[in-house]
Amino acid sequence: MEFLDCWTPLTYEQYCNAYHGAYMGFITRKGVKSFRVKGVVKGIKNLYIASQWIMAPGGLPVAVTAGKFAIWRIVRKP
Repeated sequence: MEFLDCWTPLTYEQYCNAYHGAYMGFITRKGVKSFRVKGVVKGIKNLYIASQWIMAPGGLPVAVTAGKFAIWRIVRKP
């Protein structure tokens, strides 16, 4: 066996400045409607938003997904 990588809450705090090493932005609660922003702004061409804050529950997994969708939009741009 070979050790490849190790992630701890301190990793998220050190590299992402995440509060107490949290990798998610907010907590989902019962009865609260989730949100999602499309990642484009009407009226501004060539602007694509990729952030941890554009989809609930937020955080690093959402940022990665938002980045993927931003790249997808750029590649598929007419």
